[in-house]
Amino acid sequence: REYVPQPGDIVLSTDTSTFWLLMHNLAGTSHPTHSMIVFAFPDGSMGILEGGPHDTLKCRTLEALPHMLTYENEGRVWVRRRAVPLTPEESARLTEFALCANLKKFGLGRLARQLTPFRSRGPLRTAVVGKPHGLERESYFCSELVMEALVYAGLVDGRTTRPSATY
Repeated sequence: REYVPQPGDIVLSTDTSTFWLLMHNLAGTSHPTHSMIVFAFPDGSMGILEGGPHDTLKCRTLEALPHMLTYENEGRVWVRRRAVPLTPEESARLTEFALCANLKKFGLGRLARQLTPFRSRGPLRTAVVGKPHGLERESYFCSELVMEALVYAGLVDGRTTRPSATY
């Protein structure tokens, strides 16, 4: 059915490459294998904030619908639509985060550590290592970026959210 993006929608996709499926299985996860968040550009058009689009090494802000179609052409795409639209203040914070995160590095090293005993999630590590860092991070992996954006916009509680331990 037709989709009209709104700020705060979470977009999930699946990568059918053998490499990424193997890596996600080793990390103890499965589909979906990628995540993004919709935000409003300052001109009001809808954008996507994404960590490492199509296996690149930068976080990017891109035009929402055309970019989502590139994932649909590769596999499945799911959208978790907002039940309640963002307030203007929440949307402005989400936009601020997205624009500041644009062109930051993809957190490849932290993502690779998820395959080791030094991963950021686990019974004790999640509480300590997984906490939000906001815009202080130099790099993000995709699900971490989405969760950091949600914390920054005030949409989830930063005291209990663990972006680095969320897949």
